[in-house]
Amino acid sequence: MASERASEHAFLGVSALLFAASAVVTIVWCGSMSATGEMSMPGGWTMSMAWMRMPAQTWPGAAASFLGMWVLMMVAMMLPSLVPMLWRYRQAVDRRGETHLGRLTALVGAAYFFVWTVFGMAAFPLGVALAAVEMQQPALARAVPIAVGVVVLIAGFLQFTAWKARHLAHCRSLPRAAVPPRNTV
Repeated sequence: MASERASEHAFLGVSALLFAASAVVTIVWCGSMSATGEMSMPGGWTMSMAWMRMPAQTWPGAAASFLGMWVLMMVAMMLPSLVPMLWRYRQAVDRRGETHLGRLTALVGAAYFFVWTVFGMAAFPLGVALAAVEMQQPALARAVPIAVGVVVLIAGFLQFTAWKARHLAHCRSLPRAAVPPRNTV
């Protein structure tokens, strides 16, 4: 019982430290990026320099910089919602008597973030290409603020749909494999 409590405290402590570190480094990194400025675009908005190479920077260097920023921000944003899932995973695995609970939980968390890192690797060339087109096509650049607004409205609308509620209910339900067997004595 005491070792379980220590394991729980270690899990929550490591999660909190990982969140705090990623949030602090994200804030510092974004502060240094804001010093580089932004590019004014037609339509009255500014484009982040995250999609541009800095002077004397190679494209692989720009991609690595973007990916580093992506991973830091992703951990800071997604870890608070991932920790409850990892907690439930730990409980389910612990009920089955698995050893190396910490390693298995770390592996699941790392796999989750790896998948999102792959999405970031795909997002960078698409973002660079879109930024290049926006710089060459003023009409498209003027439409960006409206397009962003439409995307935000659609995302907000989806939050209130039955589809989203059904998926959230499914995520919150206890998986059958995690339910311990009943005593049938």
